[in-house]
Amino acid sequence: MKRIHVIILITATLFLSSCSILTILSGAKKAGSTVGKVIAAIYEILKSKDATAFTDPSTLSLIEELSKGVSTLKQYENDPVYLENFAQGLVQGSGHLVTEENSSAMVNTLLKMEKLSAFSAPGTKSPLETLELTKELDDLFRLFRE
Repeated sequence: MKRIHVIILITATLFLSSCSILTILSGAKKAGSTVGKVIAAIYEILKSKDATAFTDPSTLSLIEELSKGVSTLKQYENDPVYLENFAQGLVQGSGHLVTEENSSAMVNTLLKMEKLSAFSAPGTKSPLETLELTKELDDLFRLFRE
């Protein structure tokens, strides 16, 4: 009888663990998809408006959303399974602007972005802050051309 209880306990623990892992992985894809949509939107805006886009409230709102997504991504930067699922979400969310071939490079570039969170903070941005963010976004969008 004790064996049955132990087996049931082990089975229940494994089931709950696998559900938790699936939830995290699903969250990674969803987060990647959201960031992919934002990246695609910012890319299209910057293609059409160039530097003037940084004064547009809708662009600033997208940059803030991207900053939040990157902040979440950085919490899992040492989890290769999360990063892989996030990359898959990027591909789907961007409408395949991000490809399977460049999705890992895109994730690595997002993890390196330092000026993004500072730019999305409230307040007026200096020309230098705008230039620094433009450089980071250019590095990110350069991956589309590779």
